[in-house]
Amino acid sequence: MIRLLLVVLLMPGAVWSDEAFDLAPVEACLQGSGSRAEALGCIWLGARACWEAEASSAPIVVGPCLGAENAYWEARMDVAFAELRDRAARTDTDRGGIEWPAGAVEGLEAMQQAWEAFRGASCDYVAAVWGPGSGQGPAWMACVLQRTAEQALWLEERLTLN
Repeated sequence: MIRLLLVVLLMPGAVWSDEAFDLAPVEACLQGSGSRAEALGCIWLGARACWEAEASSAPIVVGPCLGAENAYWEARMDVAFAELRDRAARTDTDRGGIEWPAGAVEGLEAMQQAWEAFRGASCDYVAAVWGPGSGQGPAWMACVLQRTAEQALWLEERLTLN
């Protein structure tokens, strides 16, 4: 119940105008990055610019900024996962008669489910360590943003390897 309340309170536009959030810093950074390691430095640029534009680091401002950037990374992750799933399905149907213990789709889906459990548990831990108070929600959302962006970039990297 607490997580649901945090998500609702931290949704983009719940307390402030979406006009404060701009993806340009993130996208410019990503275009200039030559590797996943460099792209990791692009995480948070949109959220940080958002709360700086609002001239506040209050949780009521920071949380929605983090949520807005997380939505961007979540969408990138979903697109990369869908493409990897399509490729995995083609791999499963074109094995040339070779038997494998598990299909590529099954493996990909199991990996993503395990990652989702890891993200949830690790971010719940971050929020618990932060302790009760107004910063707990943004701490949880910051963790979700970081983990989601890292996974999106990792999945996108897989697309270049296959």
